[in-house]
Amino acid sequence: MMTMSKLRSNSGLLRRFSIRRHDLREVMGQIFRVIGAATMTWAGLVPHGNTGGSNVSAFNAMAISDDLAGIIAAARASAANANR
Repeated sequence: MMTMSKLRSNSGLLRRFSIRRHDLREVMGQIFRVIGAATMTWAGLVPHGNTGGSNVSAFNAMAISDDLAGIIAAARASAANANR
């Protein structure tokens, strides 16, 4: 589940942000992140809270603001209830 979320997030950034801006550095960074999400997320090697841009290390954990943490918690609870 987490691996698919990371893949969707990074491939979305690649398509909607990097390519449209014609930013080669960001495109290459997102390709690296898509490969990393597919191969490392399942093993817990990708940190939580990372913004996903190529301007930060893919391995740096970042603090999640309280307002976003609440949204994430609500979404997870909703998904858990839908899967019952």
